[in-house]
Amino acid sequence: MKAIFAESSIDAKMAKRIADDTNVKVVDNLYSDSLGKQGSGADTVDGMLLANVRTIAEALR
Repeated sequence: MKAIFAESSIDAKMAKRIADDTNVKVVDNLYSDSLGKQGSGADTVDGMLLANVRTIAEALR
């Protein structure tokens, strides 16, 4: 499966447009410039990295 990845704190409007035009999935819940909210599992650096790896791996299945 192909996917376009976007960071969670950035508007994914352009990624969604490209995905619509190319018939691929948008994954817009990756963290790079920020951590997740308290209790999200991505609220620490280790948790954020693990959440990103899991999200990317799932999107590429």
